[in-house]
Amino acid sequence: MIQSVDAPRNTYTYPNRVSNPLRVARAAWRVTKDLSRTDDAAIVQIAFAQSRRFARFAQWDKVAQRLSRDPRIEQILKLRPRLDWIDTTALSALPDGSLGKTFADHLACKGMNPNLVEPLPANDPGSFVLAHFGETHDIWHVVTGYGNDELGEVSLVGFYCAQFEQAPHFALLLGILFLNTAFYKPADFQRRMDALSIGWAAGKSAESLFGRDWASQWGTPLRDVRESLGMKEEPAVVGEGIQSAA
Repeated sequence: MIQSVDAPRNTYTYPNRVSNPLRVARAAWRVTKDLSRTDDAAIVQIAFAQSRRFARFAQWDKVAQRLSRDPRIEQILKLRPRLDWIDTTALSALPDGSLGKTFADHLACKGMNPNLVEPLPANDPGSFVLAHFGETHDIWHVVTGYGNDELGEVSLVGFYCAQFEQAPHFALLLGILFLNTAFYKPADFQRRMDALSIGWAAGKSAESLFGRDWASQWGTPLRDVRESLGMKEEPAVVGEGIQSAA
């Protein structure tokens, strides 16, 4: 049984510790069929993170090197701060329209657990990049305005791809996207391309979202967070979307 997301930090047991390869294979198959299966995607991500072969493919160290060209991110990669535990009860008490309140309301609406995955180790810049993506993925959803439905996931993949010069991991996500479209959702091809294009365009025009201190901005109005990053207050979306208030 999954414990409450607001269980005391020192007594909480993360539900998605991965050790069974069959479970990983099943999760990968499910994600290929349904892009919105967040829990299964988390399992696959953990398995990839634990795989030396995938780590060589993903080249997280080279991704970190390219990110470090930005002085702000270079400092983040040295300090490697972690988001850590997310207290949804505290976030829910924040003012309406704030980043934290919108995030907490969105999680509650979707029945999502922000503490689903045991934090990945971040012993060097490359491993921190992967760990940081895992910790902040759903925050990026809220900040960009893209929902956790299939089209929202597609838009966020486009946003990711636009913000990183070279990241084989996201090329792999694109491969999964096109396989899913070809075999399971061919009728959605045009809408998915629209979603991908919207995410790409937004990612190109926005400031980098990587390494932001989201915890210090929980109480900030979401519209102000978006404005500070060069994004529209109400972003263009395909699918359900997430606006200034959940």
